[in-house]
Amino acid sequence: MSGRWHWDKVFEHLVYMCDKHGGYYQLSIEEGAQFKDGQVGEGWGEYNLRQKIIPRYQKYYTDYEFGVSGNRKYLWCKRKTGLPPTLRYRETPVEEQKYQINEPSEDAYIRAVNALRNIKPKSIFIFGKWEKISENDLKKIAILRICSSQTRVSNLRNLEYSPDLNKLVKGPPEKEISAILRKHGIRFPEKKTKWIKNLLSLDIVSLIQKMKTLSGKSLSQERKARKQIVKTINGIGLKTASDFLKDIGFSKYLAVLDSRNLKFLQNMELAPKHLKPNDLSKQIVYYKLEEVENKLAKKIGITVSELDEKIMAYTGEERPHKI
Repeated sequence: MSGRWHWDKVFEHLVYMCDKHGGYYQLSIEEGAQFKDGQVGEGWGEYNLRQKIIPRYQKYYTDYEFGVSGNRKYLWCKRKTGLPPTLRYRETPVEEQKYQINEPSEDAYIRAVNALRNIKPKSIFIFGKWEKISENDLKKIAILRICSSQTRVSNLRNLEYSPDLNKLVKGPPEKEISAILRKHGIRFPEKKTKWIKNLLSLDIVSLIQKMKTLSGKSLSQERKARKQIVKTINGIGLKTASDFLKDIGFSKYLAVLDSRNLKFLQNMELAPKHLKPNDLSKQIVYYKLEEVENKLAKKIGITVSELDEKIMAYTGEERPHKI
């Protein structure tokens, strides 16, 4: 590697490659390369690396060890034994500062409570519904969540109400899956076709059963369940995993944060105006706004899953879910 890299990007890349290569990776640094921190302008000399830069990032990537070897030619990373990769959920120091979200004022919560109190959504949240949902229907819901990324809600509802959803869950050839997705205006059909094929090989009932002790207990417990969903089902992220667990009646505390939720929170002054929908992919942003929605739901006297249905109705509701 040569040229100028921001130190945040160097360590993000190093940890990513460490996970990809089974827990150890060393980064070759060409002689004379200058890695410069955008804030303090430190070079990559051995003293700075060992005494300043590595300790700074060590406290953020706590599941990893870092060091310098080969007469300063290599910066290495090693994942600690027995710990899973955490890069997906880690934020660098600069990102933490950029996405700092202060606690909203009490007036903002009151404003939101008054806006939502009398809203009656068409879709009704039923806690524990998952216990009566068949394997096929669980997979249908998961397919819709896989398809939801960057796709219009109206297109998803059309697929949900179409016989084509039954065809997808039967596991047709990839060419047929892709054709169905294109027909319904699902974005990135080729990629999502492979994710759906992977989903169809899973036992979703068993997956949910193993996590049932986490259901409805607390936000921290349900976050564990969401992480397991993200880890197991390809094509599922923070928002879509939360949506899946809400749709099957598994969760009470997980927020389904998308552009409409963010706009509502910003209009009520519960979220900073500078946040963009893409920022919701950052755990530090998602977790903070999720905590805001939990506090708001508590003030109204409902679950966060019920709050999500109210926000959807307030911002312009689509047809209710069929399943």
